[in-house]
Amino acid sequence: MSTTGYAYANTLSIYLAMTSTYEPFHKRIRIYFNVITQLVKIFWVG
Repeated sequence: MSTTGYAYANTLSIYLAMTSTYEPFHKRIRIYFNVITQLVKIFWVG
């Protein structure tokens, strides 16, 4: 895993932790799905 990928994943986890407190559930699911998609791309490419 590249350093960029790690930093990106770390930033996303912080973002999720911040938003999960007030985001509605269905919106959170969409965010999680987008995050997983991005991480898969990072792992696949990197």
